[in-house]
Amino acid sequence: MNRLAAVSAAVAASLAASGCIAAIETHDAAAAPPMKPHKQAVVPDGWQSVVDDFQYSPALISGDLIFVSGVPGGVRDGEITDEKLEQAYRRIFSTIGGLLDDAGASWGDVVEIVSYHTDMPAHIDAFVKVKAEFTTSAPYPAWTAVDVDRLYPNSALVEVKVIARKPQHDG
Repeated sequence: MNRLAAVSAAVAASLAASGCIAAIETHDAAAAPPMKPHKQAVVPDGWQSVVDDFQYSPALISGDLIFVSGVPGGVRDGEITDEKLEQAYRRIFSTIGGLLDDAGASWGDVVEIVSYHTDMPAHIDAFVKVKAEFTTSAPYPAWTAVDVDRLYPNSALVEVKVIARKPQHDG
C-alpha cells in the first residue's frame, strides 16, 4: 500500500471510529477490471474527411451516454415550403438515426433534443410534425428549441443535436 493510500485508510478509519461516517469501502485498483476508454468517436463510413476538416466527432460515446453533434439542414432549391421543410427535417432526423444506430442506440434511447432555428415562428410546425415521426413513445425526450440568427453553413435553417443513453444488454 503506498503512502497516500495508507493515509487515506487511516483517515477513513478515524472518521468511522468517531461516528462521523458509517463506513467507507476500500477499492483495490490492482484488482479492478480494465476501464473502457473515457470517450469513443463514432465516425460512419464517408465522414472521415469532415472529421479531419472540422476536428469534431459526428457522435461521441462517453460511458453510457451518446452525444450526437448538431446536424444542420435546409431546403435544397431555396424555395421554402412546409413540404420542403419537412423533407429537410426528415433528412436531419434520419442522419441522426444513422449515427445513433452506429453507436448502438436508436431514437427510443434519446433523452434530450436541442434544436436551433433561424426562423422559429415560420418553421416550428413542420419541425414538430417531423419530430413526432421519430420520437414515437412516452416518455418523450426533453426538448429545447432555440431561435438563432444564423447557422453554419449559411444555407442551414435548423440544426439538431441529441443525447441518448446507450441501451444495456443483459448477458
